[in-house]
Amino acid sequence: MTQADQIRSYYRQMLARIEAVPGVMNAYAGTGLPLEYTGFGMPSTSRQTLRQSRGQAGAGFQMITPGYFDTFGVRMVRGRRFDEHDIAGAHG
Repeated sequence: MTQADQIRSYYRQMLARIEAVPGVMNAYAGTGLPLEYTGFGMPSTSRQTLRQSRGQAGAGFQMITPGYFDTFGVRMVRGRRFDEHDIAGAHG
């Protein structure tokens, strides 16, 4: 079992225990609070963003588990929710 598999297993077990608590309807785990920048990011290299930012373009992100949208009551309008199969290296 890889370290990534161990981490995913830990989060699945932790969330299952939390969701088993009477009165808990949904749970998620994430790297920060909703709409809060946490310092994770990826560089961006589009020409337009480079012109606008003078070379320091990027996009922030948070890592979250699939229960995020249900926990906050976010309704899907189109597409599909992501699930435990949507991991690095998965084919979409």
